[in-house]
Amino acid sequence: MDDLKGFLMEDIAPVEEVSYKVSKRFPREFVLKAITEEKDKVIRSQSQKRVKQKGNTYTSELDTDLYMKKLVIETVIVPDFKNSELQAKWGVLGAEALLDKMFNPGELSDLLYKVREVNGYDQDPNELVEAAKN
Repeated sequence: MDDLKGFLMEDIAPVEEVSYKVSKRFPREFVLKAITEEKDKVIRSQSQKRVKQKGNTYTSELDTDLYMKKLVIETVIVPDFKNSELQAKWGVLGAEALLDKMFNPGELSDLLYKVREVNGYDQDPNELVEAAKN
């Protein structure tokens, strides 16, 4: 049982919220919180597109733009991009459309970088392999 100590759910630190100033245009900071692998699998599944191959066959492929938008939508908890009132104020319907309307390309790119960092994608895989060796 001692081997398991430190891996039990009650021994793991909770995921913390992170405040982030996206741009000078927005007077308040955005609040982000990492998602679970379980939620990431759902987002990946929802972000698949069918691609026609040779002949009459189709394959499933990740729509990376849609996946990244869904990752932002699920990671950012303030503001809630799924909020219909917020969408209405921006004159759009749907969280993905809200992202397109609210941000310029640089702002969305910066936010996406922070979202990836919050979700643990900020580490270079080569660095992780090197650290594991030591």
